[in-house]
Amino acid sequence: MWSMFTHIFSLFIVLFSNIILARLMSPQEFGEFGIVMFFVSVFNIFTDGGLSGALVRKLDKNENDYSTVFTYNLVVSIVLFILISCSSGYISDFYNNQQLKKPIIFAASILIISSFQTIQNVKFLQDLEFKKRSILNLISTLFGVLFGLTLAYVFKMELWALISIPLFTVICQTFLYNLYKGFYFNINFYKKSFKELFGFGVNTTLVSVLNLGFENIYQLVIGKVFSITQVGYFYQAKKMQDVPNNVVNNLAQGVFFSTLSKSQDNIGELIKTYNLISKTFIWLMGLAVLIILIFGKDIILFLLGENWLGSVFYIKLLIVGSMFYTQELINKMIFKVFNKTGKLLKLEIVKKIVQVLTLVLGVYLKRIDYLLYGYIFTNAFSYFLNYYYTSRIINIGNKELYFLGKICLILFSIFIIYYNVTIYLYNNDRSYIQLFGVILVSLYFVISKALGLFNLKSVFAVIKK
Repeated sequence: MWSMFTHIFSLFIVLFSNIILARLMSPQEFGEFGIVMFFVSVFNIFTDGGLSGALVRKLDKNENDYSTVFTYNLVVSIVLFILISCSSGYISDFYNNQQLKKPIIFAASILIISSFQTIQNVKFLQDLEFKKRSILNLISTLFGVLFGLTLAYVFKMELWALISIPLFTVICQTFLYNLYKGFYFNINFYKKSFKELFGFGVNTTLVSVLNLGFENIYQLVIGKVFSITQVGYFYQAKKMQDVPNNVVNNLAQGVFFSTLSKSQDNIGELIKTYNLISKTFIWLMGLAVLIILIFGKDIILFLLGENWLGSVFYIKLLIVGSMFYTQELINKMIFKVFNKTGKLLKLEIVKKIVQVLTLVLGVYLKRIDYLLYGYIFTNAFSYFLNYYYTSRIINIGNKELYFLGKICLILFSIFIIYYNVTIYLYNNDRSYIQLFGVILVSLYFVISKALGLFNLKSVFAVIKK
């Protein structure tokens, strides 16, 4: 509960600060920020190498394992910092924007700072201290956001204010982690420990790199082929999409993975827990999709203002893709629990091949909408592919697919009603259309309850688990 609710609260803090900053800045600054953080985010995965996840999973870990992971993280983060710094000029030239050079170097320092909290984070997870870890993360987020807002509102620093938020969040987080779990500095590297941990970590790292890289590659493509302003619109939509995505990902990587790992010797209990989790989040994501499709424009107008209406198109398509993406994240837990990360990597490569084809088509035709439709298709294809192989690891059957099919059918039916009715109500007062939307969202609850697809007991059962 602590992990979930504090993470959701942190996301809303960041979203709220993003709303304030969006009213102080233009899509251009957010587009530049999106490009800068792409490189930092992707390289940040390499600093960990998946070793921390392998360390959490290992039952008989010792000091050799800890020191090996710390040494690897520190050395790799320094090397990557130097690499990004040396490449910053080329990146700026690629986008014909010299303002990107210094912010890229400034943001890259996150890599080195993060390496000094890796071991502490592992200890929080292995001790199941989710409450303390979550509170520290929340405090760090508040500190980073307040610092960024001060730079933007008082000093008018714009792009630098945006970059300062993730940087100072990491600084505060690292300080607090070390304060509560103790400072760790042991530069000893053991080949035996590295080989054992890397065997698990290398596949999950490559999967994470492919996943994060291709999730954010749209920013790079849009910025080069179309405009940095369009990247700004996309970035704002992506931040809203990231709320459900990050909640599920955070729970999957932390609470759910730890819980399922402890049940790996009891297949019956594991399947029961997995089904409970997957069905609950299918229903919740269905609700999120319906709300965004109906109220997307109203939400953007209310939160960001008229200058950001260009984000409406992006958020509506991105949230549909999220419905499949979040379920894919839940599927992937099974591969990690049973150490099938090699298969996970192969499936991710297949997904990226499909995604590249859709990207090439969108770039060739210079159609942003084709890029986004390709995103939805890729996520749906990958989910079904992962589900097929998940069912071969454990016998989960087809109940999840039937459940997903029913939710999609309900959503499609409601949206068709909404689309056809609003054609006739379009010239009337907008409030009538909004009221009709509220009725349709309520209908989603009623139909789900009538068909036995959702009840509050299921949500509390997941939280209890």
